[in-house]
Amino acid sequence: MSDLPADEKPGWAEWSKIFRDSIDEEVEFTDNNEANFCRLGPIISHHLHFATRDYATSQCSLTNIELRLSDVWYACIMAGKHIWGRTSEPNTVVVALAALKASGPLQRPSQRDGPSQTLSTHDADQPITFSDGRTFWPELPLFAVTLIDEFVQRLHQPNYGAEFSFNLATFVGRLVSVGIFDGPAICILSLFREALETPQPLTTTVNSDDVTRMQSFEDRLQTLAQTIECANIGLALLASNGSTTDKVDYASFPQLSSLGELAILRAGDSGFSDLKS
Repeated sequence: MSDLPADEKPGWAEWSKIFRDSIDEEVEFTDNNEANFCRLGPIISHHLHFATRDYATSQCSLTNIELRLSDVWYACIMAGKHIWGRTSEPNTVVVALAALKASGPLQRPSQRDGPSQTLSTHDADQPITFSDGRTFWPELPLFAVTLIDEFVQRLHQPNYGAEFSFNLATFVGRLVSVGIFDGPAICILSLFREALETPQPLTTTVNSDDVTRMQSFEDRLQTLAQTIECANIGLALLASNGSTTDKVDYASFPQLSSLGELAILRAGDSGFSDLKS
């Protein structure tokens, strides 16, 4: 795939379409490959490298870097959905993200400022934040927002498919295992919520090949168990106080009660499942 187009919105829109089409082709290859070999990991690492270069050298505006990141996070989610969760293939993507997070703050010598996109001097002591309030690279700008949107808005819908839900949930578990909590924390909470609070059949129905069927408690329990296994000790760290740098505002997700609330509230008090009886 070619490198960046000119730093203009029409060019970026065209590049984004080409990039996402190529990711969809890779996904189709992954789905049709019996060994489930996936080439998305190197592709994602490659484009994260270019995003880092463009940020550090101020070759692109922050707006256009955000556009690139949005496409890369799309590729990450597609990889998480389509790579079989019980293989080691998702680790290539997880390792790439963990390496970025561990690389520390990245200074940007100057930034494009205002509609004219002219360069202005930037105080190196002040971190540059993206539109979601996160910085390069101790945090992963736009990743938490993109991942949470996939979980809360789409993953729990009937037409998402139990296999895709399983794969993406275990991918999130792997992220937690390497200390990436910002975003995955809400996602794992939503998995518990869907398993414990959502009305659903207990077992998988006979038309299990129908991708539009409602997921059963059996499906969700298997997904949750595999996610917990993949998260390893990371889930315990996530549950402990002061162990994360999560920037997500939990008040924005009132439908997701905390696990503590699920354990103590009775049905009828706030609509939560009665776990005490």
